[in-house]
Amino acid sequence: LWVENTGSESADVAFSSTAPGGIAIRPERTTATLGPGQSQYFRFSIAVSEGQTVGTYRVGVFVTQQNPHRSDEHPITYAPQ
Repeated sequence: LWVENTGSESADVAFSSTAPGGIAIRPERTTATLGPGQSQYFRFSIAVSEGQTVGTYRVGVFVTQQNPHRSDEHPITYAPQ
């Protein structure tokens, strides 16, 4: 998951995920601070338990900003891609 800080101030971001039982999402890191114009990958693996039924499952991976103070003069933005 690639994230870029397109704002003019540093942004603290955090990785989170959702998955059904029997499926684990394991990120390499869970937080980062991105300076203005800085980008970073949040890499993760998905592990499926041995007893899990073969099928299609919905999982979610998210990166959210942890310091969302925003002003009209200096907005902090980020763009997950």
